[in-house]
Amino acid sequence: MAGLFLNNLAHTESGVKLDLTSEQEELCRVVYRRHDEEKNIFIFDSLWLPEAEYSDNHIIVPIRSTYDGLSDEYPAGTCFANVEGSGHDPQYDNPYSPSGTQWKISWIELIRRAYKGTNYSCTSCCANQTVYKSADNTSFTISCSSSMHGAHVLMGSTESKDPLITKDAVFLLPLCSNHNTYSEITGHYGTGYYMKLNRKMKAVKLIGYMKEPEPGTLL
Repeated sequence: MAGLFLNNLAHTESGVKLDLTSEQEELCRVVYRRHDEEKNIFIFDSLWLPEAEYSDNHIIVPIRSTYDGLSDEYPAGTCFANVEGSGHDPQYDNPYSPSGTQWKISWIELIRRAYKGTNYSCTSCCANQTVYKSADNTSFTISCSSSMHGAHVLMGSTESKDPLITKDAVFLLPLCSNHNTYSEITGHYGTGYYMKLNRKMKAVKLIGYMKEPEPGTLL
């Protein structure tokens, strides 16, 4: 199955401002999957891979329809937690795909473009090295790595959550691989802990939920 392409969704005001080439416009898409229990709700799954197989429980939309600009500035020390189930595709660690083409865009590349012309940077991790357990607020240290990811996070949260249930807004922040994938408590990435910003930051806003698409919008 190829999934369902929704090519005629309205672009967000911020999405229109993204500096994408025509090739990137065609190929930079976001995949949403139908929730296991709430069948009329779709939650984001990953960036689209042209070579991947998707079922009829997936819809694929232009990235310009899901990008919602930058948040207000958060002060250093603001808590944030990972989004449960957002996943990370290793192919997109580098904006250059394995085949050598250069038109794919990663989550971290999306942050770079969003920060263009601002005082904010995604060249280093935005998290303190002290990480906190959600269960009891005890802390431990994780040293930063040099590999940067675009992480799906919940701003102001001290607990990782499923945004479908909590209705929390979903954001992107630049996190190193150590902070983006570590879980001491459950063994599952993105759960059981929270972090704090090591500097003032604006986060990239994503529109994370979609209603059941109208049949006429499926192309």
